[in-house]
Amino acid sequence: MGHKIRAVTFDLWNTLIEVVSYTDARVNALYEAAAHAGFTAPVEAVAEAFRDSAAWYEREWRTRHVQVDSGARLDYMLGELSVELAPAERIALAEEFENVFLRSPPPLKPGALEAVTQLSPRYRLGVISDTGITPGRAMRRYFQDRGLMSHFSSLVFSDETGLCKPHPDVFTRALRELGAEPCEVVHVGDL
Repeated sequence: MGHKIRAVTFDLWNTLIEVVSYTDARVNALYEAAAHAGFTAPVEAVAEAFRDSAAWYEREWRTRHVQVDSGARLDYMLGELSVELAPAERIALAEEFENVFLRSPPPLKPGALEAVTQLSPRYRLGVISDTGITPGRAMRRYFQDRGLMSHFSSLVFSDETGLCKPHPDVFTRALRELGAEPCEVVHVGDL
């Protein structure tokens, strides 16, 4: 006997939205803040610290399925550069990392809006996404700005749960928010 599908969950990056790199803009923002604090090395040193923080994030994500939040990554980069920022400067830099995404948001994948629009009257929809540096609150704003929020009953972001896919707890949270059993849900993703 088959189970009736009641809900569909989606990955976000490269499934509903295009993958866009914000690395250069974030490296430049970090470089400017570091230079303001007296850092004199070339921008390549900042780029290397950024790459090292991404590698650390990736190790934690792949081995332990935990989210390294953007604040911890920023602290890691500043530590690698031996740069101390005043609390207000650190907050402003963290906000700039987020605002880069909001100022130049990625486009939706071709067909994503149509798929969501056609599926939402028949199924409860959710998103389960690992966030990296761009937090869930920015993703929610992205959804709101595009009129997508009304189509989704669940948005689960790794920076809010502290866990990354494929940790079962992120899927369990989405199931709870969708009011569905695992056998009643299809997950769509690029990996």
